[in-house]
Amino acid sequence: FTSRRANWPLPVSTSTYGLPSFHWRSECPPLHPGLAAAARRLDDPDFAVRARAMRTLVAAGEPALAVLGVPGAPGGGLGPVAGRARAVIAEVLRDVADPRLAALTDSPSAAVRSGAAAELGRRGRWGSIAVLIERLDDPDPGVREAAVAALRRLTGRHQGFDPLAPPAARRTATTRWREWWQRVGRAAPAADAPSPCAPDPSPPRVPEAPPAPAGSL
Repeated sequence: FTSRRANWPLPVSTSTYGLPSFHWRSECPPLHPGLAAAARRLDDPDFAVRARAMRTLVAAGEPALAVLGVPGAPGGGLGPVAGRARAVIAEVLRDVADPRLAALTDSPSAAVRSGAAAELGRRGRWGSIAVLIERLDDPDPGVREAAVAALRRLTGRHQGFDPLAPPAARRTATTRWREWWQRVGRAAPAADAPSPCAPDPSPPRVPEAPPAPAGSL
C-alpha cells in the first residue's frame, strides 16, 4: 500500500494536541459515501476491485477508520473480508501521530482499538505502557491480546496475563502489571524515548549495489 493521504471534506475538530479529533464517544463524523462504498468492495469477488478499494481506504487516512470501525463494519469478526479491513486499519494507523494513536485505543471499534494497541507496540515508546495496561481490561479478547503482546514487546515481561482467562485471573494479572508500572514508571526513560526492550520499528534497509564498471556489461 502507499501511504499518501487525501484531504477528505469531513468535519473535524481539533484536539488538545492540535490533531484532528473525531470524538468517537459522541460526535462521530458522517460516513463519506465514497469510503463506505470502498469498504463494501472489500468483499468483491474481483481481486482488482478489492485491491483498488483497499488503496482508496488507505489513501483516505483516518477518515477510513470511521467507515471500517462502525458496528457491523468489515473490520470485526473473522474471514478474509475482516482480514482485509484490519490490514487497511493497520496501514492507516502507521501514519497517525502518537497522542492521537493513544486516544484511538479508546475507540468504540474493537478492530481500531486492537490495531492502535499493536501500532503502539510496534513504535516502541516507553510512554505507551500505561495506555496499554488499561487495555488489558478491554471487553474484547482480541484487544486484550494485542495489548499484552505490545506490552511484552515493550518490556520483555508477560506477568502471567492470559487474554482468554476468566475475569478474576485477568484482574489479578492486570494488578501485577499496574504494581510493576508504579514501581518502574517513575524511574523510566522519558515518555517519548524508545523502550530499552523494544526492537527497532524501522525495517533494515538493503544497501544498493555499487554501479558496474564501465564496459563490464
